[in-house]
Amino acid sequence: MAFKKMQSDDAAERCFACGVPTGRDEVVGLRLAERVFETSTDGIVIADADRRILSVNQAFSAVMGYSAGELVGKRASLLSSGRHDYACARQIWRAVRQGEIWRGELWVRRQSGEVIPTWNSLSAIHDATGAVASYVGIVSDISATKSAAERIEFLTRYDQLTGLPNRLLLQNQFEVARAAAERVGGSLALLCFDLDNFKHVNDILGHSAGDLVLREVAERLCAGVGPGDTVSRQGGDEFLILQTGVSGRQSVDQLVEAVLARLAPPFQLAGHRVSVAASVGISVYPEDGASFDVLFRRADTAVFEAKRRGRNAAAYFTPAMNSDFADRLALHADLRQALPRKEFSLQYQPFVDFSCGRIVGAEALLRWSSADHGQVSPGRFIPIAEESGLIVPIGKWVLNEVCRQNREWRAAGGPDLCLAVNVSALQLRAEGFVEMVAGLLAEYGLPPASLEIELTESMLISEADRMLEVVDRLKALGVRLSIDDFGTGYSSFSYLKRLKVDKLKIDRSFVSNIAVSEDDGAIVTAILQMAETLRLTTIAEGVETIEQAEFLKSHGCRECQGYLFSRPVNAEQFAILVASERVRKGWGG
Repeated sequence: MAFKKMQSDDAAERCFACGVPTGRDEVVGLRLAERVFETSTDGIVIADADRRILSVNQAFSAVMGYSAGELVGKRASLLSSGRHDYACARQIWRAVRQGEIWRGELWVRRQSGEVIPTWNSLSAIHDATGAVASYVGIVSDISATKSAAERIEFLTRYDQLTGLPNRLLLQNQFEVARAAAERVGGSLALLCFDLDNFKHVNDILGHSAGDLVLREVAERLCAGVGPGDTVSRQGGDEFLILQTGVSGRQSVDQLVEAVLARLAPPFQLAGHRVSVAASVGISVYPEDGASFDVLFRRADTAVFEAKRRGRNAAAYFTPAMNSDFADRLALHADLRQALPRKEFSLQYQPFVDFSCGRIVGAEALLRWSSADHGQVSPGRFIPIAEESGLIVPIGKWVLNEVCRQNREWRAAGGPDLCLAVNVSALQLRAEGFVEMVAGLLAEYGLPPASLEIELTESMLISEADRMLEVVDRLKALGVRLSIDDFGTGYSSFSYLKRLKVDKLKIDRSFVSNIAVSEDDGAIVTAILQMAETLRLTTIAEGVETIEQAEFLKSHGCRECQGYLFSRPVNAEQFAILVASERVRKGWGG
């Protein structure tokens, strides 16, 4: 039902929404509004001051499953799902009556009885006396987006082969267990199981047989642990057990013996008897570390000692196992001198637009060429920089260099590219970070949209309110924001709406097998569907094959980054790459 004309004389009409007389000069505008009302892809409903429905558009009828005739004259409460309590509804209506525009998620009941999630905007129209004349609601069905988000959440927290928690979920459970242990002064143990010679199973019997063995291993591990313990598969032939309520080494030893005993009987596979053993590395909280990452590294280090002892054995972590401990100390000391010694440089890996094959931006990647250590991998020095706080001055240098280089390219007649920079939580927390970014953009005369700040989901979750305040200020500044390694953290639809980011970067761990793995393909497809609903640009990391690129392009991915197009290169090589359009020709765009 459209904006309906009420009985009127020839001199005036009345606006259906509020009943206020409208002169002839406003009739054209009213008819335009009527046209917008009918053709809008969002559902629109108009109700009177008593919340009785006066009019709905076709999109609203489609969402709710009612025809306009079935809704007009009925109270809006007809659509209530019963999921929201009275106090919540009263608060919403009070805010709207007072002139606020309320926006949020509500569950509604369709004519079929199905309850669906919707995104809503609700406002009131007041008459000349200030009284509410009518209400206007705009409604969008977000069922598909919610389903995609839920699928992403499941697929990124559980191992698809065994159904066990993956490392992310285990880390979350560790945090809960650690808090409980701290209250009573208890201990935890992290046991890392690496199957011995498992590669031979895959090589001789095939990967399908190997998968059957891994499923059976998972079942046997679960059967061997206590009720408060958690078994997790980390990938490949590596499993973890988080043991709670540890009362000493004896309780850990008993668990190890019980689990190894369950793994001892041969596996029966299509007439073959397959024996599987495991090497076990053990670290204990709090003696060996306070964080999950530290305990995992140390348990993993202990696995090598167990294998050295002849496999099918267990070893506790000891400080002596850290053969690189002295190297880390030396690396830390030299890292402090890297900036004044001008040992840092940047390389750039291009972002390629699938639609045309052109370079539209690049990620700036930090490199360290140490006078004493040679080329040092970012995987070695970045964690040290973050632990020591050196990431703040180093990060400032990176941002300055990126802005300077972008300005140099533009001054030389290069295209307007957006350069992306990874930013750590320590940088975001540093005093004056937003002001520093604004100052660099002004100093080099760059538009804010020429800079993209890459953030991680887990980084933002850790101090949500404080981080989101900084993110909002960056967004207000005009810089672009992206979520790096998307899908490996706390992927949430409502969280993404609150962040208002511009881009999602699909993690390379999903991209590597999308052409052959149904599960990874499902995760990527779900991410792309959700991003499209939220009107976010998507970029896939680690694209190395034509098959991966074709899958991503056919499913709506906007941009890609990876060795298929270019390895990271220095500034001079990148400029040549952009000018020669070698990336476009290589892709065939």
